[in-house]
Amino acid sequence: NDLNNVSDIVENTMPSIVSITATIKNDDYYYGFPFAPQETPSSGSGVIYSQAEDSVLVITNYHVIQNATTVTVGWMDGTTSPAIVQGYDANNDLALLKVNLTDIHKTTIEKLKIAVIGDSAQCKVGEGTIAIGNALGYGQTVTNGIVSALDRTVHFSDGASMIMLQTSAAINPGNSGGALLNGRGELI
Repeated sequence: NDLNNVSDIVENTMPSIVSITATIKNDDYYYGFPFAPQETPSSGSGVIYSQAEDSVLVITNYHVIQNATTVTVGWMDGTTSPAIVQGYDANNDLALLKVNLTDIHKTTIEKLKIAVIGDSAQCKVGEGTIAIGNALGYGQTVTNGIVSALDRTVHFSDGASMIMLQTSAAINPGNSGGALLNGRGELI
């Protein structure tokens, strides 16, 4: 595939990418004493993982919805729906959201698409990538690059570590939870 023109892949996969907004409750402390809790907005991205008779499941990064009091999913057509956190794995930075179909406009439901899951173990260094997400909270953006490295161990300040794929595609704040696709439009 010509990864300088990814418009066909983007057109095909965009209906499976969502924006996520959340209200995060922060407990603040002032010189060791509890201070009034603050609520701050957070934005990120997600990917439609599956659809059942009564709901749509969306995957995202846990840090996008961590300590959220409300979570809202924004669909490709600009409509939004409330979401419920179904579960999460903080160590792997994954979260699963449920959106009831009764909370999604009928015309939106008709446009939704389930993401095609690829096999990141089959990725090769130099293979093309496409990142789609809600960059900076302004709506869906697209960047492209290559797989820069495989099996990178990343260490976090809390002592945890993860093995990750590295890409040269620009990933901005708000892209968290969004799609990193291979040249076939599969989520890697």
